[in-house]
Amino acid sequence: MAKTFKDVLAHINRAKAYAKKYEAVRAMQALKEALDMLPKVKGTMSRDRAEVCAHGNEVLRTLSGMKELAKVLPPGMKLEKGNEKAVRDHLHKVLTAFEKAKKRVELTTGRNRYEQLDALMIKGQKLLAEGKAVEARSTFRQARSEFGDEPGLLQDIGQKLLTAGLTQEALEYLEAARKADPRDPRSYASLTSAYEALGDLERAAQTVTEAYRNFGPSEKLFVRMAEVAVKRKHWSEAFDAAKQALEINEHSQQARRIYDTVSPKVLSPQALKTQGSPSG
Repeated sequence: MAKTFKDVLAHINRAKAYAKKYEAVRAMQALKEALDMLPKVKGTMSRDRAEVCAHGNEVLRTLSGMKELAKVLPPGMKLEKGNEKAVRDHLHKVLTAFEKAKKRVELTTGRNRYEQLDALMIKGQKLLAEGKAVEARSTFRQARSEFGDEPGLLQDIGQKLLTAGLTQEALEYLEAARKADPRDPRSYASLTSAYEALGDLERAAQTVTEAYRNFGPSEKLFVRMAEVAVKRKHWSEAFDAAKQALEINEHSQQARRIYDTVSPKVLSPQALKTQGSPSG
């Protein structure tokens, strides 16, 4: 779309508004965009350019008074007829330098953030190894409080607590991890193990089934289904799950062991007769 002199003035007025609010970067960006448009506007009159210079200089005066720009904007920098491109190029140079500096700060801040999180996680793991569960839980709570938005953190804390035998405490983090990222299969696997450890086999079975609905069939998932079914003494479920795991990988030792164990319970004449009996 062709730009008009009205568009140029709109950008300059935007720059003036930003400058009055001391939003230096936005003000410079809007003024630069106005000067980018100016050569593309057809039929620009001398009085039009004079108006641009007048309003643009108002922005530059405000910017020059900001301490943070004292070293990057030359004293007395002015827009005049014929030097619009030079001013535009200088603003572009300043904005580019600001953007690079911002990225360096973000990189440093991000690096410091990861270092702080790593320190807390290492400390928590060390406390667990030393048997100081209360102190470890306090450290992990601090990590969650300060870095709870970090992807995978809740799962990692939950798994560490689960491995240390703090199953009930692990559940809080693992359930929160599943809620935060339902597409992460790790939380389902850890939750299944946690429910098993607590003896809540119904919840363990529900979690495996939910994982199956979300992620589809796999050898590992069918083996877990079979293992939970065995603990529940649901022999037919265990048999079917082990069989499906073997169909995916006939060399699966875990699936073969379960299949061989439950086959007599499912395929014996008595079991088959019971399964074939009408209900009621």
